[in-house]
Amino acid sequence: MLGTTAVVIFIVFYLIYKKHEQLMAWLKEQLSILPSRYLSLGKQRFFVTVGGLIFITLFIILMGLIQDFIFQEVGEFDNLVVSWLDITSTPLVIDLTRGINALGTHLTIMLWFVLGVVVLRVTTKKWAHVIPLALAWGGGTVIDHLLLFRMD
Repeated sequence: MLGTTAVVIFIVFYLIYKKHEQLMAWLKEQLSILPSRYLSLGKQRFFVTVGGLIFITLFIILMGLIQDFIFQEVGEFDNLVVSWLDITSTPLVIDLTRGINALGTHLTIMLWFVLGVVVLRVTTKKWAHVIPLALAWGGGTVIDHLLLFRMD
C-alpha cells in the first residue's frame, strides 16, 4: 500500500513538473476570469454561506477531536498527579496550590477582564480596543464550558 502511494505521488509530481508551464498559464487564466464569473450578489452570498457552514462543521469536528484527545490522554494522568500530590504534599502546599488554581476561575478572570476594559476605555477613549479582549475572554469561556460539558 505504501509503495503504491509513493508511486502515485511520484507520478503526480512528475506530471506537474513536466507540464508546470501549461498548468500555470491555465491557472492564471482561471484566476483572471474568476471575478467576472461571480459578480452577482446571490452567488457571493451562496459561497460565503457555504464557506461559513463548512468552516463551522470542520471547527466542531476539530473541537470534538481535541476534547477526545484531552480526555483520553490527559485525564488519567491528571487523576494520577492529584492522587500523588494528596498523598505526598503537606497541607500548606495543598492550600497554596488551591489558591493558585483559584486565580484561574471564571470569576477571577472576569474581574481582570472588567478591569482591563475600564483601563482601555479610560486610556484610549475607544471601544475598538476592547473588542479583541472581549472576543478572547468570551471565546475562552465558551470553549472551556464546552470542554467541561464534554468531559462530564
